[in-house]
Amino acid sequence: FPSHDSSKILITRNNKFTGKGEIWILDIVSGTEIQVFSESRMAFSNPSISPDHKKILMVGSTPASKNNASNLNIYTVNIDGSELTQLTYHPGVDCSPIWSADGKSIYFISERGNKSRRYQIWRMEYKNTL
Repeated sequence: FPSHDSSKILITRNNKFTGKGEIWILDIVSGTEIQVFSESRMAFSNPSISPDHKKILMVGSTPASKNNASNLNIYTVNIDGSELTQLTYHPGVDCSPIWSADGKSIYFISERGNKSRRYQIWRMEYKNTL
């Protein structure tokens, strides 16, 4: 994952005060943990590192607003925890995202696109703007 030698992995931990999911890096050799990303109003899960090891792809719970219920969408954040970017905005649940091998596409499952709300596999292009 984040390290080329596979000594570090991305994990989700729940914040002990808010109960919201946070993204952490775990060094499996030393046992040390480093918090990468947390947001008090949202929970995050299912982190995966981009093929170039610069971005984290994850699921986030979009906060409820006056006009919209809370929902699961797809997000990215830099490996240093900066620049949270929401990638999907559909009212259907979007989850379980993974990178394509070349990092140019993201695959995920979603209940969008059908009246029965059954999950299907979706692909979206990913253009890194950095």
